[in-house]
Amino acid sequence: MMDCFYPTMAAQLGSYTFKQGVAFTICSSDDSPSDWAAVRFTSPLGDAVRLKRMDPAALYLGYSGSFTKVFEGLLAADFASSGRVREVRLRDAALRLALTPLNHSFAGATPQEVVRYCCRAAGISSLELSSAVYPQRVYPVINGTALSAIEGINHHWGVSASGYMQDGVYRWGKPPVQTAMMLFEYGKNIVSLTKERGLWVLTTVSVPQLRHSTKFRLVHPQLSGDFMIRKVLFTVSDAGFIRSKIFFKGV
Repeated sequence: MMDCFYPTMAAQLGSYTFKQGVAFTICSSDDSPSDWAAVRFTSPLGDAVRLKRMDPAALYLGYSGSFTKVFEGLLAADFASSGRVREVRLRDAALRLALTPLNHSFAGATPQEVVRYCCRAAGISSLELSSAVYPQRVYPVINGTALSAIEGINHHWGVSASGYMQDGVYRWGKPPVQTAMMLFEYGKNIVSLTKERGLWVLTTVSVPQLRHSTKFRLVHPQLSGDFMIRKVLFTVSDAGFIRSKIFFKGV
């Protein structure tokens, strides 16, 4: 339990690694095709740091120097420490889908074949796709992107499947396999339990293993049971305090 008092973090941006002087926010939601993060520099950087759009980025949380990757993605814009901007915006690899133009007519394709084609065009090679059987259909994509083509599948085939990046894998209609369920108990590892815009919000300490579309167990006087995570928000404040927020629907 003592380790809980020594949370650590790190940010890898391009060829630079920061273990202090940065604060960040990470948002991962089941209703968004792309996770995002914002990294704020809280200490002077000098004029040496220069980053390019699409440079690789990764953010880590952990305890006592042992890290877990909680975000992997790309810079959404150029950055130079000599400028006035003190924040770097990141998107996960779904950014590649959004930036890949697509003009293609799929002649007799299934949704999975469309997703594979779009991911291949965007340079995404690791996929986990639904095994459900869908009919082949003609599917024209005109002046679109790889992302808009995937987003149009649900309407075109009359299905309801989520597509998102998670831990370096693009998932479409196939949530991650969960081997263990985290337990949050009143008086032990819960900072607060509130409601916000129709969702319950559980605030806890740094829990880098949290992922949306997985379940957790809650024991609390207000609410108890097993619940599906809709959104996760990780924050590292300017003072270095780390919090994790779980958004979920109650009963």
